[in-house]
Amino acid sequence: MQSILKRTLFEAMTVLVLSIGLCLVVTALRPQGLALFRQSPAREVSSGQPASINPISLAEAVQHFNDGKTLFADARLPEDYAAGHVHGAFSMPLYQFDEWIADFLATTAPETPIVTYCEGPDCYLAQELAERLAGLGFESVFFLEDGWGQWQAQGLPAATGEGP
Repeated sequence: MQSILKRTLFEAMTVLVLSIGLCLVVTALRPQGLALFRQSPAREVSSGQPASINPISLAEAVQHFNDGKTLFADARLPEDYAAGHVHGAFSMPLYQFDEWIADFLATTAPETPIVTYCEGPDCYLAQELAERLAGLGFESVFFLEDGWGQWQAQGLPAATGEGP
């Protein structure tokens, strides 16, 4: 009887350990993952300085837009971007980060000012995208909370479709 109990306990523990391992692997591979696998916002960049992520007001974002030197990055899904976005913004969906980041790094200088945005007061995509870009060495990265919502409400230059 004790032998059967030990065997059953061993099998249960084996299933439990394998299940936990499988869950951790699947979670690590998911784009949004668990916070356990997300990098901290204050990462070190190649210069040894902590990455700085700065929230920006709509008025400041408009100034950056008008200077023509700032890249606007829409962190939303491609279909949301196509439905409407800041005029000239690039579609840089956070959930597809691994698909576009190599080309972006190859074509964008680290000193390029970048404003990231998404939609809604609870949207975290813009801030997380800004954190990732700053962590890769971009020196001037800002995020606009509820960027698309604020931009639309003020009737600022917008576009639809798939490209800037």
